[in-house]
Amino acid sequence: MNSAPADGNWPMERDPAENAHAAPSPAELADLVRGYSIEVSPHEGLDAARLASLLGAGRTVYVTALPGRGFDFNLPAAGMLARAGLKPVPHLAARRVPSRAALADYLARARDEAGCDDLLLVAGDERRALGPYPGAAAVLETGLLPQFGIRRVGLAAYPGGHPLLDAAGLRAALERKTALARESGLEARIVTQFSFEPARIVAFLGALEATGTALPVHVGLAGLAPARTLLKFARRCGVGASLKMLRAHGRELLNLLTLSAPDAALLQLAAERRRSRGARPAGIHFFPFGGVERTARWAEAVARGAVEIDRDGAGFAVRDEIG
Repeated sequence: MNSAPADGNWPMERDPAENAHAAPSPAELADLVRGYSIEVSPHEGLDAARLASLLGAGRTVYVTALPGRGFDFNLPAAGMLARAGLKPVPHLAARRVPSRAALADYLARARDEAGCDDLLLVAGDERRALGPYPGAAAVLETGLLPQFGIRRVGLAAYPGGHPLLDAAGLRAALERKTALARESGLEARIVTQFSFEPARIVAFLGALEATGTALPVHVGLAGLAPARTLLKFARRCGVGASLKMLRAHGRELLNLLTLSAPDAALLQLAAERRRSRGARPAGIHFFPFGGVERTARWAEAVARGAVEIDRDGAGFAVRDEIG
């Protein structure tokens, strides 16, 4: 990986529309969204069969690692998803793993109970590690993942910042994880935390392009949810800049509990995908915040190209009923 910009800062201002001569078409939006993944919580009363009927066989579904639960709490849900014909990708929260033996047991169960060959590596919410793994890099350093059939890994990244690391720390952590995954022979991708500010996502992609990063980037976006719900999760996840934006512009939404959709962000990302020759959105990862079915129906409509783009190109509506 090439060195970072000389001033140590990642660029924060770049308008993807500068080089996009027209708003993205429904076909371009469909191409961006078609391979989307979605996230579920293992305590949402998960109906794997119903979810499979909405998403179709083979859709990638990430299974979160819940705070206050055991680090392996998401494995039964992963198994249910696999049996329903979906592709589960459990979150492995490094700081919650108590020992090397526990890590090996988790990996064996993920393989044997859910057929997993793919994980999303995250540090976890604990400020101190419960065992020998302070972060995803430490898990990669064990060399255990390929021994238990893991061939692919998602590496977490944070376009909107992180409450525990500054920009330099985030950059160094991502570079370290990327190098370790490559050394282990793992196929790595970047999966970003959700952001409500498309400009920050585009800036993040530009920074990756400037530093020579070649990994595919799966951009995290909030699914269809009331703005009040988005505020709650933004606070919980420490998405500071996005939280300020939502507070500033979401007063009417908060009062009316209107559903918010990421249509404007998808249009900007589709334009960036057209423009960029380097790091570019490889796909979209939706955080539905409890509205799994609602988000899935909406995403499926976009993936079919069933959208009507606003005349000003700033947003779009889906033609299908989303409930």
